[in-house]
Amino acid sequence: MQNIPRLTPFSTYRLFALKQTAAFFLLIFFFSLPVKSQTISQLYSNEKWDKISTFLPKVDSLKSEEQALLAFTLLRLQRLDASEKVFILAEKNGAGGTRFYRQYAQLYLLQKDPMAALKVLKKGLNQSPQSVELMHDAAAIYYAEEMWSDAERVLRRLLKKKPNNPRYTAMLGNVMLEKDEPLAALQIYEAYLPNLGNTEFDRDILWDCARISRYRLSDLATAEKYLDMLEIHFPEFWEARQELVQINILRKKYLSAERLMERARQEFLRGKLPAAWQKSGYWMIDIIEFQEHRMHVYARLSSDDKSPEFKIFILDPGQQHVRGKAEIFRMNDSNYSLSLTTNLKNEKFRCDECTDYANLRNCIRKSLSVMDR
Repeated sequence: MQNIPRLTPFSTYRLFALKQTAAFFLLIFFFSLPVKSQTISQLYSNEKWDKISTFLPKVDSLKSEEQALLAFTLLRLQRLDASEKVFILAEKNGAGGTRFYRQYAQLYLLQKDPMAALKVLKKGLNQSPQSVELMHDAAAIYYAEEMWSDAERVLRRLLKKKPNNPRYTAMLGNVMLEKDEPLAALQIYEAYLPNLGNTEFDRDILWDCARISRYRLSDLATAEKYLDMLEIHFPEFWEARQELVQINILRKKYLSAERLMERARQEFLRGKLPAAWQKSGYWMIDIIEFQEHRMHVYARLSSDDKSPEFKIFILDPGQQHVRGKAEIFRMNDSNYSLSLTTNLKNEKFRCDECTDYANLRNCIRKSLSVMDR
């Protein structure tokens, strides 16, 4: 039988010491591996923001990609001053790209410095001139800062990249309205209409078309066409129906107005219509602003000759209490009589030039100026 050497206590100790030494050198080797970049990337992927922020004291030794991730993290943690310093350092070391400049611009927006944000976005666009994301952010800032010419320029570029985009179309149309170019806005909207969808931007485009036609171009027939489209595509957009009632009354299409009111009444009874539509048997058709007053105008059709009657409720600045009432009655084919009552005065006001509802609004304003004396 072969003799197996037995381990003495001394040899057992030597074996244990060798194992400990090997483990020690393995640990040294492991920690000497270049895992720093991978660690930051992994921490960022796992959303370990606090751990990433511990790299801030060693920021100068990081690569530009690591510095960018550190800047993003500090921005997320709302450490804006530290984030700005790291962004500047990362850019100096060669960091860039769409994501970098969007985050960099966001920093300045949080610091309420939109001009600095635009400067950063322009740098990004110099690197990536076709970036839709950078153009989108720049357009949003131009729009918010009412820099209409710049907003128009960028939005037109965006629409070349993303034609028939409802958001950019709505924004560009609003820009043209702000530039007092309603026809240009209407042309932009009408070019989009064949691609009409069901988003809130599509709804706003139709709504703008109707209001431009009515209030800027005085084209009631075209306004009615767009409002009919709103009724079809967005049946729960009650403001459009109110506008349609007004236009039908202005165009003396009283039966159409009556049908719309009846539909609204039925929907109100089924709980589908806002309560503001119904008050004392009248239907709200207009809101008139005058100084600090806000007047809700209600109309109903008389049963005799289908001519409209109006009632105005004058609300206080907080719109909580009725300060006064005005009632307007048709006297003949061309004139209205307005009776104004407030908690202070009872004025009777004759308005001979009220031959249509537009003139009637001016009549209401005159009566209120009497009330405020």
